[in-house]
Amino acid sequence: MEKEEIFFKELVTKNLITVVNNRLNLLNEIDLTTYGARAWAYTLQEIGKKKNEKFLFDLGYLMGGDAADELLTVLKKKRDFIIKKLYDLTNIIQLTGFGIITIKKENNKTKITIENNYTIIYAKELYGKDSKVCSFYAGVYSAFINKFEGKNIKLKQQSCICKGDKKCIFTE
Repeated sequence: MEKEEIFFKELVTKNLITVVNNRLNLLNEIDLTTYGARAWAYTLQEIGKKKNEKFLFDLGYLMGGDAADELLTVLKKKRDFIIKKLYDLTNIIQLTGFGIITIKKENNKTKITIENNYTIIYAKELYGKDSKVCSFYAGVYSAFINKFEGKNIKLKQQSCICKGDKKCIFTE
């Protein structure tokens, strides 16, 4: 057995890691399942405070573009083995961990509704209406649409859960 396995088994046998509501918890306090999302919320907020929201959008666009390029390369190589549902942009974004979204076309314009993005959820909890995190995701989603649909759009936030709305919505 490797050291990592021994360490993990020891944590489990001593109830230092538990499963609560299908989530791994460390010391019954820290949700390990979404721990990275909390760290991202903090990091993005700090970047937004030190720079600005346009910088966050550009950073998200860069990251989203890179992630989309990597996925497109793999999808092209493995196209004979991949189920068609994977080519759906909403499924791809969900698989990459950028949230569960709905994409609709209204008056030939793109509208994205975020149903579940843990980084945004933690941003709401940590920063409320002062959150800057959604600017990053406007960039990420813009890049994915541009790469996968061949468009050149920049999404803008129409509503935000951090600011008290029911959902985050981005539109062209």
